[in-house]
Amino acid sequence: MARLHNLVKYVFAEAPIMIAILTGPEHKLSFANSLFLQTIGTTKRKVIGTRLGDALPELKDLEMHWDTVYRTGVPHLDHERHLRLDYGNGEGEDVYFNFVYQPIKDRKGRTEAICVYAMEVTTQVRARKRYSRQRQRLLNQQTAQLKSQNTELKELNKSKDEFIALASHQLRTPATGVKQYLGMILEGYVGPMLPAQEEFIVQAYESNERQLSTINDLLQIAQIDANKIVLDAVACDVTSLVKAVAKEQRGNIERRRQAIAMHQEGREKVTAWADPLRLRMVLDNLVDNASKYSRENTTITITVHATEKEAVIQVTDQGIGIAERDFARLFQKFSRIDNPLSIVVGGNGLGLYLAKKIIDAHKGKIDVSSVLHQGTTFTIRLPRPKEV
Repeated sequence: MARLHNLVKYVFAEAPIMIAILTGPEHKLSFANSLFLQTIGTTKRKVIGTRLGDALPELKDLEMHWDTVYRTGVPHLDHERHLRLDYGNGEGEDVYFNFVYQPIKDRKGRTEAICVYAMEVTTQVRARKRYSRQRQRLLNQQTAQLKSQNTELKELNKSKDEFIALASHQLRTPATGVKQYLGMILEGYVGPMLPAQEEFIVQAYESNERQLSTINDLLQIAQIDANKIVLDAVACDVTSLVKAVAKEQRGNIERRRQAIAMHQEGREKVTAWADPLRLRMVLDNLVDNASKYSRENTTITITVHATEKEAVIQVTDQGIGIAERDFARLFQKFSRIDNPLSIVVGGNGLGLYLAKKIIDAHKGKIDVSSVLHQGTTFTIRLPRPKEV
């Protein structure tokens, strides 16, 4: 038995981790192995039998954990505890330990001592901190680079917007002149034309119209992207505005062998706080798209109703529909969704982008729902006038 006791004592004394035993509520050091004494920079004669926190003030902050373990009998892990130990050079050194405080109990379950296990992790902590500093420096460099690139992109974007605005303005003037001259020819100001000549002039006039529409869209986009859009918001009669849009669009829709209908929930007119001119641009685009992406013998329906806080407008078609995966692309600039009619109808991919920007400027919302081969609904929600 004595031999076994000596063997256990030897194992503890020469163990590759720091081991110490603190006895009683005063936490007197009754045992410490060689590695413990060596690591804390002291000798057995100096500390054995003394209150450890008094003998080594640098360990004083650990006493609160010893008190808790002694009082509760519950083990405690102290992870990466920072200590500043004096190894005789008078300067002190920052070191880190993982401590485990394990209660030692008598037969009645009362804590009479605490076994302290410790492992120095200074090398690991310093390596991690060094890595963290290097990583932070890299992140700072990348952040600075991204900020610089962002500034450059903003300047490029500004230059692009200015170029589009200038180019569009310069293009619109001659294009408008071409339209006027073609119109005068079609009106007969230069004499009668042969049928073939008239056909060519009509095609040129319609091409010029599409060109002017694209130029106007580009100018609108340039204004919006430069935050220069100005809304002339009033208490807008949405009901009357929708009726006007439906009336104006009816001719083109009927030529495509389609129908348009307007439906309002309730008898009272629906009013929104909106810029009538800008809102009409949005509705014209939505109704025109609904017609372009629908086949013959289908109906486009515009529905209007009001909630307590919003005026709601829905444009519904019975067209080819939009896949849900394409919803996010709908309102992107110059984005067009591939479908059986996209090549036939043409377009520049600016209409829905412009529509969303205008509705956003009204602090409203525009959403889409669709089922392939069954149809699509665009829903606009606009704030109502406060007095309504």
